[in-house]
Amino acid sequence: MPASASASREMTHIMENIIFNELLIRECAVDIGIVYGNEKNAKGKVTPVAREIDFIAASGGKKTYIQSAYALGTEEKAITENKPFALTGDSFPEDHCASRYPQTLV
Repeated sequence: MPASASASREMTHIMENIIFNELLIRECAVDIGIVYGNEKNAKGKVTPVAREIDFIAASGGKKTYIQSAYALGTEEKAITENKPFALTGDSFPEDHCASRYPQTLV
């Protein structure tokens, strides 16, 4: 794995820890969610796929879905990060947390 990919993965974990701790400070109950959908694979066959929602924060009877991504460098990555929201089947608020800093990891 290139050093930049390793550093980006590490920053992603740090960012997720910051978000998790912030949700706890705000006295939210925090879960991780798995949603299921069907997608075509490379051979065109429809197969079941599990997608993770990084955080489901609940407080005061309200839920919010949160996806965390340190870098959304490509359109494909942004689509992948948003897919779980489309599979929830409900209308709870959704939020995306992404780094606003330049992606200059070496």
